[in-house]
Amino acid sequence: ALALAEQFCRQSQVAGLDTCTEVGFDWVMTPTRFSNRINLELGQGGHATLVQVEPALSPYQLDATIHAGVKGHKALAQIYALLPSDQRAGLLSELRESIDQVQANRIAADRLQALRAQPELPSPPQPRLDIARALQRFEVPEQQARATEQHLIATYGDALSRMHGSQVIAAAHARSPHLGLYGAPWQTWLCEHATTGSLNGVEACLGMQAEPNVPDTNGETPLHLAARHGHPG
Repeated sequence: ALALAEQFCRQSQVAGLDTCTEVGFDWVMTPTRFSNRINLELGQGGHATLVQVEPALSPYQLDATIHAGVKGHKALAQIYALLPSDQRAGLLSELRESIDQVQANRIAADRLQALRAQPELPSPPQPRLDIARALQRFEVPEQQARATEQHLIATYGDALSRMHGSQVIAAAHARSPHLGLYGAPWQTWLCEHATTGSLNGVEACLGMQAEPNVPDTNGETPLHLAARHGHPG
């Protein structure tokens, strides 16, 4: 879960392009390693300079910081100084958005780091499956569904809370067969169990006639998913 999350929120660079101005500034922002500042590489027409900005600057303060930062680069300083007020306001607004993105990346990375320091990811409690209602959704008559639910509770007890929905419904079918249960999303569940390496779940789905050679919506078969996620069993 952490590896997947880090693909989407890490302390990486944020690129921007101001298309509102005729001169067309572009920029790249990256968080500094040893402070809360942000490195802003601002460029236009082959010219570029590096400016360090604070993340909480107001538009006026950001404008002043850029003025001071481009001061040593004659071409950029002149271009920036000649920007009409409305175009400059648009540019500053776009820069503000990029700064906010960098800060959001920082916060997300810090949260991921805190999670990584824990022994394991926190698991939110799962609500108990309403077995009778689930069976009725697959056209099992109410009386049969409730009787089956009582049998499963008596047979499996607390173990039901650790069973996947596919395993519960497969157990219900074994106790009281019903054709409607074959309409349950066994193919989706088979791919899910192959991804997580749950052999019991895989067996339950195959026992309910899920087809192991049918790909999921991404074109991957259960075998592809199991292999890619390191589940040789």
